[in-house]
Amino acid sequence: MTIIVKTMNYMGASWHRAYAMYRRVMQPLAILAAQRQIMTDREFAALAADDLIVKHVALDENAHVVGLAAATPCLDQVPLISVPYYRHRYGDDLVDAGRVWYVPFVCVDRDTPGTRDLFARLVRGIAEPIAKVKGVGCLDFCERNMDEVPIFPTATEIIKRAHGRDVGDHVDDSQHYVSWDFGDLA
Repeated sequence: MTIIVKTMNYMGASWHRAYAMYRRVMQPLAILAAQRQIMTDREFAALAADDLIVKHVALDENAHVVGLAAATPCLDQVPLISVPYYRHRYGDDLVDAGRVWYVPFVCVDRDTPGTRDLFARLVRGIAEPIAKVKGVGCLDFCERNMDEVPIFPTATEIIKRAHGRDVGDHVDDSQHYVSWDFGDLA
């Protein structure tokens, strides 16, 4: 199977097909992560139309979307992140210079042959412009993708191999969702 990865800033009408694949791939997290991990169709449409966000879209030979990744140095364009946090952590100069990037997602249709290779291609593609500016790539992973499905270590290893050096894989923040059960419901 031949997979073509296109880099684009604007997705046009194809965003509907990309969103369908994205939702299908991300849907299991809806019941596995306490914080919403899936963009709404409006958020996704805005991302797809935003030329400040770089998109890597993987298409099979039938032009079906089988993989997708996004990244931007324009932190204000990403819903649900705290731009003041990144400004404090890395400094206004780095953020304003476009050297602090956020990666909202990297996802691959698991039914596609060569899923691991495609995931690696997308990760390398997203990392390339970040490395070019000697920047920082910031991502978030729910706990499941840190441990049970080791996407975080896999992505970090791909980056290390592609760039021939340790890029560090610092956990910047961790969040715990706590329940108080007053009725023996758990």
